[in-house]
Amino acid sequence: GAARARLARLMTATLGMNDLVAGKYRLVAMIGEGGLGQVWSARHELLGGDVALKFLKPTEASKADAVGRFLREARAASALRSDHVCKVFDVGTHEGMPFLVMEKLEGEDLGSLLDHCGTLQPSLIAEIVVQACHALSEAHALGIIHRDVKPENLFVLWRGDRPIVKVLDFGLATGATQDLQAQRLTATTT
Repeated sequence: GAARARLARLMTATLGMNDLVAGKYRLVAMIGEGGLGQVWSARHELLGGDVALKFLKPTEASKADAVGRFLREARAASALRSDHVCKVFDVGTHEGMPFLVMEKLEGEDLGSLLDHCGTLQPSLIAEIVVQACHALSEAHALGIIHRDVKPENLFVLWRGDRPIVKVLDFGLATGATQDLQAQRLTATTT
């Protein structure tokens, strides 16, 4: 009854330009879309600043594991203070779809950069890797393990000719103690 009606509403929920989310974020344009969600550029109606809103797709919002992963991403990213992690400012729900309010980034992920530039200079790659390591080091110090480090999750912004790297998508992150417990369980049952 009620669960089926909620699922039907979720399946038909859509986002559009100029939609007002949480009474304060005006959607400007869709930035990207993946298997689990959409990212929109938005403007804070009261403060006037630009942010990015990442929505979990309606088909995923009904799955407890997908919502759990989404919230893990928010908790992990908001716990980190590194300049090399995409900041998460808030979470909420809009028409049944969970969303994150994040720092809006201008640039591209390392995977796209490599696709259109080919081989990069070793000094540039070294700088990108060192910055990513700073973010991951802070995460590890807090007991957060990313578990999905790849070029598509390293976002590169430019300050003149200097790259600034932001680590994205802590959705698969786990606590170090959780990983150790999982390893012990696997070892015990193997």
